[in-house]
Amino acid sequence: MSSEGECSICLEPLVDDLSCLPCGHVYHGKCAAMSLRAKRQCPTCRAPCQPHHTTKLFYMPPAAPCARPSNDTVDNEGTINVREIQAMNKSLASRVGALEARLKNQTQDMVMYEQRVLDATSEITTLKKANEVLKKAKHDAKYAQLKLQQEAVEMRATLKQLQAQVGAASVAASIQMFIATNQISVLEAELQRPHDVILALKTSNRYRAEQYEKLMAKVRALERAAKRPAAPSSPERAPKRPRKPESKKPAPVVDLTDVLSPLPKTRRTPTTSEPPVPLYTKGQVPVYQRAATRSWI
Repeated sequence: MSSEGECSICLEPLVDDLSCLPCGHVYHGKCAAMSLRAKRQCPTCRAPCQPHHTTKLFYMPPAAPCARPSNDTVDNEGTINVREIQAMNKSLASRVGALEARLKNQTQDMVMYEQRVLDATSEITTLKKANEVLKKAKHDAKYAQLKLQQEAVEMRATLKQLQAQVGAASVAASIQMFIATNQISVLEAELQRPHDVILALKTSNRYRAEQYEKLMAKVRALERAAKRPAAPSSPERAPKRPRKPESKKPAPVVDLTDVLSPLPKTRRTPTTSEPPVPLYTKGQVPVYQRAATRSWI
C-alpha cells in the first residue's frame, strides 16, 4: 500500500476488497490473487508468500464533512489546485518509477527463465545421447556374454574329451603293467574310480571299433580284388563261374592292450586262415575288461 492510498499493482485507490499479505503490504484482493498465481512472493518486498496466507481487510473510510465553503476557501482555491497538481505529479512520478522497476524485475526473470529452458534442453539432448551409448554398450555386453557362454560350452566339451583320453591312457598303462607283472595291486588305483574307467573304456572301444571296421573293409576289398579272375586275351569270353556263398567268419580276437592304448599302434593284418593269439588267458582278464571286450566284439 503506497503513501497515497493506492494499490501498487493496479494503481487504483484502495477503497474496498482489500487483502493484506504476511509482510504487511495491502493490495486489492483480486490483484493479490493474480500476482500470487504468477509468483509466490510479495510484489513490493519479494517476501515469499502463499495464496492462503492472505488476510482479508474490511476498511470504511470516514465521510467528508459537508460545510459551506467560506470566502477564505474560495480565495485559496487556486493555491490548493497548484498543490494538488504538484502532489499528483509526484504520485505519477513514483508510480512510473515503480512500474519501471517492476518491468525491469520481470525482464530479468524472463531472461533467467529462458536461460533455464535452454539449459534444460541441452541437458535433455545430452541425456538422450548418453542413453543411446548405454543401449549400445548393453547390446555389446549381451553379445559378448553369449559368445563367452558358447566358448565355455566348447571348452567344457574339450575338457571332457581330454579327461577321457587321459583316463584311457592311464587305464591302458595300468593294464599293460598288470599284464607284465601279473599283480593286481597296479589296478587298485584305477578300480577306486570305476566311473572314469568305464568312460575311458567306452571311448577307447568306440575309437578302436571304428578303426577295426575300416580295416576290415579294406581287407574285404583286397580279397575281392584277389579273387576276381583276369580278363582273357581271346575275344571269346570265358564262362562265368557260379559264386559260392561266403560263410560268415567269426570276428578275430583283438589284443585288449592295443585297444585301450591312447594312440593307434602298428597292427597285424588278420588272416583268414589263422586268428591272432591273445596275449593272456581268459582267467587273467578282470571282469569289467571281459564285459568291455564282449560288448566291443
